[in-house]
Amino acid sequence: MKATVSPTFDVGPNMRFTILSMIALLFIAAGTAEAADGQMLACHFQESSSQLNRFEEVDQVKVDVVGSLVELRVARTIGTTEPVNWIFTSRKSALGTDTFSVKNTSAGIVGGGVIGDVAHSFALSHKGILTWVITQNGHPQWWSWRCRE
Repeated sequence: MKATVSPTFDVGPNMRFTILSMIALLFIAAGTAEAADGQMLACHFQESSSQLNRFEEVDQVKVDVVGSLVELRVARTIGTTEPVNWIFTSRKSALGTDTFSVKNTSAGIVGGGVIGDVAHSFALSHKGILTWVITQNGHPQWWSWRCRE
């Protein structure tokens, strides 16, 4: 009896999250938008692939499908002279044009775009799991939170 060997493709963690980024962008291109007011979520950081302390302190996320905007915030700094928040939306500035889209899908809310020279994408499941992926200089990094309204 002759054994049959089928080729396999091993997808490592970096490729897995790059694929997630691309899937989110495909949902943006193919998904249908539904009207929804912006919602503020309380979030608890879960894990990250990054050694950078970039988004680990984020504990609030505002998602506005209609305005195609996501804001990652550190709540304890809101109302201070130096609040910490990252706003992701389409806009023009002296540094260039940022593009960002947010869509409702049957799987949850997804979005992505290019801010500066960094590709960002996210998926927020109906169960409240938020995964944020950035790809900079060809290297993906991801962060994950558990969120609730």
